[in-house]
Amino acid sequence: MKLSNNLPIYSPYLDDKDLFSHCFFTGTAINPIQDRIRIFPDTVIKSYNLEKQKLTLLSGQKIGYDELVIPISFEVGAKVQKLLHKGLDLMQAGVSGLKFLKENELTQFLSLVFNAVVLQEVQAARLMPNEQNTFLLEGAFANKAYIISLALHEILREVRFEDFKPTSLFKFQTYTYENPQNFELITALNVQSVMLRMGEVCIMACLLDNNIQEKFYKDYFINFESIITHPIQLNELFSRLCYKSYLVNQVFEYGLQFPSALEDFLSIKFRVPDSEGNKEVFRAWNDLEYIEILTSFMKSFGFTRDDLFDPKHGVATFIENDKGDPIQMDEFGNELD
Repeated sequence: MKLSNNLPIYSPYLDDKDLFSHCFFTGTAINPIQDRIRIFPDTVIKSYNLEKQKLTLLSGQKIGYDELVIPISFEVGAKVQKLLHKGLDLMQAGVSGLKFLKENELTQFLSLVFNAVVLQEVQAARLMPNEQNTFLLEGAFANKAYIISLALHEILREVRFEDFKPTSLFKFQTYTYENPQNFELITALNVQSVMLRMGEVCIMACLLDNNIQEKFYKDYFINFESIITHPIQLNELFSRLCYKSYLVNQVFEYGLQFPSALEDFLSIKFRVPDSEGNKEVFRAWNDLEYIEILTSFMKSFGFTRDDLFDPKHGVATFIENDKGDPIQMDEFGNELD
């Protein structure tokens, strides 16, 4: 059952309030120390040996996984906590657990994870701006983050997406390893994408690509959803998703209709202006751009740009052979016959 639509509808990305002193959903003033929900509670952090693992923000600041939080008021905390716990519990249950998580719940769960990172990144950009993070303070990013945060209100109230689906979502099975190698979280803020690998489950979402990649590439990704993938393959797949999201021509507009006395739901509408209707969906692929993204996501495996790119032979791949068929690997990264 959804909460009352009398609750305010708020997003932290369009004003200058302190990000952690106001509820993410309602804007209500809260205690920034006490009124927060941790994305990864102690049980998860201990289970995956993440106590000493750090996320490096674009500012260069390093934070622990216990610092990923959503500031929350009492009125909405129980609903958000329930969804978060359900997502974590079912991901830890493995592939079989995901069957009990509705697609919109999985999207909301990933969006909570993504927004917890965004809050830390935006806060750091306000305090320590540099060439890498100042885009987080610009209107273009704030407007997209605003739409994503409004979509997340579906946890609390009815939200209607008029004639479109905002997100592309992909699920994969992978091998399990000793912790903390059993866990990985990657966010690509400029294309509003997130990847979370926990145990044998990996999920990826492009939170505001308007379902374009799922529509265009669903058959391609089904090839990988039907096999057990190696983590190195997952990072390459996520690199491709992020780059394709970057290549999408940004010709669409969003419209909002807020709850009223007559219609007590939030409506998010999508349209492509007539003047933009003839543009290609994607701009042209460029290996010199793509290799920069791939290299950044392959650093955890020890690869450098020179390892992954050769001017004569192009970009290395771990996911498909010369015929375009998926490569199957064992848990050590050896190609299977």
